[in-house]
Amino acid sequence: MLPPGLAPKRPPEMGDPRLEQALEAARRALEALGAGDDDTFALAWAEHEALCLAIESVSEAQRPTLDEIIAIDSAILQGLETALAETSARMTMLRAGGRTRAAYAASTRLV
Repeated sequence: MLPPGLAPKRPPEMGDPRLEQALEAARRALEALGAGDDDTFALAWAEHEALCLAIESVSEAQRPTLDEIIAIDSAILQGLETALAETSARMTMLRAGGRTRAAYAASTRLV
């Protein structure tokens, strides 16, 4: 038996290997979102989300990876919010244009 202080140290917690896989899926999702590839984005995001939900532990050594995942997820959220705002603006313009055409069509029927 070793005296106290000389006992072998426990190896650092390994963490969950799915964290790296989640990071790679997040990178693919962000790239696809930037390229406008909706199908690839949806697949990569679903994979990323499933991996993140399955992660059971994160070691101290994995903190930078976790920080990068959070940064990428924030960038994806910002990209989705921008796309939603642009789509909403286009829909508003289309609705306004449709009302204008309808009003014009109604006014020409009266003549």
